[in-house]
Amino acid sequence: MLRVVIIVIGLAVGYASCAALLGVDPIEAIGSDTPADLAEQQLRRAASHENTAAAVALYKIALFRNPAAPRRWTQLGDAFLAAGDTQHAAECFTRALELGKGIPEVLKRVAEFDFAQGRTNAGMDAGAQLLSLDPSFQKPVFEMYGRQSLPVVQVLETGLKGQAAALAYFEHLRNTATADDVEAAWQWLAARSFLASRTWVNPRLTQGYIETQLRAGNFDRAVLASARFLGPIDLRFLHPSLVFDGGFEVEPTGSPLEWTVFPFAGIVAERDHRAAHSGAASLHIDFANAGNALFGHVLQRLYPHPGRWRARAFIRTVDLTSGQGIRLLISDSASPERLYVQTPAIAGTHDWTAVETVFTVTPATTELRLQIFRPKDADNGGVIQGNAWIDDISVEPE
Repeated sequence: MLRVVIIVIGLAVGYASCAALLGVDPIEAIGSDTPADLAEQQLRRAASHENTAAAVALYKIALFRNPAAPRRWTQLGDAFLAAGDTQHAAECFTRALELGKGIPEVLKRVAEFDFAQGRTNAGMDAGAQLLSLDPSFQKPVFEMYGRQSLPVVQVLETGLKGQAAALAYFEHLRNTATADDVEAAWQWLAARSFLASRTWVNPRLTQGYIETQLRAGNFDRAVLASARFLGPIDLRFLHPSLVFDGGFEVEPTGSPLEWTVFPFAGIVAERDHRAAHSGAASLHIDFANAGNALFGHVLQRLYPHPGRWRARAFIRTVDLTSGQGIRLLISDSASPERLYVQTPAIAGTHDWTAVETVFTVTPATTELRLQIFRPKDADNGGVIQGNAWIDDISVEPE
């Protein structure tokens, strides 16, 4: 406190040096109208000439009139810092924190200063206070933590307060961090029942975690999380094929590992226990009133390694009209121009028939989209009616 008093006394003396440095009338600068505005104007002029001594003097003038203004203390601290005086800068930021614990911008600047000075715990404490006060600062605070390369668990333990902040940080990590960092956060959250309990589950975050691990090739982590939080998974339906449940043998649980079936007017796609190439079920597609449909509404995302792959399926059709039948379509999810291949199509009436195609995945492709597909037909009006079944879909290394 004594040093703060000394600084405040120094404010009254420092304005004279400002007049000598920049030709500013100090009486005008501390007048009753706009001393802060004048200080800002002159500070910009000083900064343009890299005159840090003038900047310090100007903020002393601004503080002389209102030493209880926390933002002015952070500004004077910045000026001291630019002048290389970290001791007085630290005293200014300490005073700013004492006066401005309820001001988000002050907390953010204090946290930035603490991190810059290697005061990690103090920086995370200020960051945690800021997030509790105003969650709209989540993105800049999380990015600030990221620039410090802080361990994920340390941030969760010290730099955040409460479940909401922890879950928001997890979402941030999913889009910015490595799969291992996401895993560390996932385990921390799961241990505290932040993701699920006996009576509820957060499917969106769980699905996001699974997608992150799948993209990184961590299939075991993805499968374990899906089994733990979304429902039982039979591992026989995943390896060696990239396709999960290519035989449509299990009830969907909502896992990103599974097939996604989007609704389409006039077409019904559902599991059928009355017909199967092998096992106990297949996927039945009833084109009851589809018109000339462009259909690709049954799909699954795959995460291959570079190399040669073979896609294969068995298709059965009954009175499937039009020249464009059912097939598999495999494409690069991000850039179809990079990879876009199809199997032969089946139409008309056929018993179970194998269709397949071989393709090469380059390192540029990290995610594939596998679709059960029927393009529009340019001939004969293109109307499709009838029924198709598909089973035993696989994508395996060649």
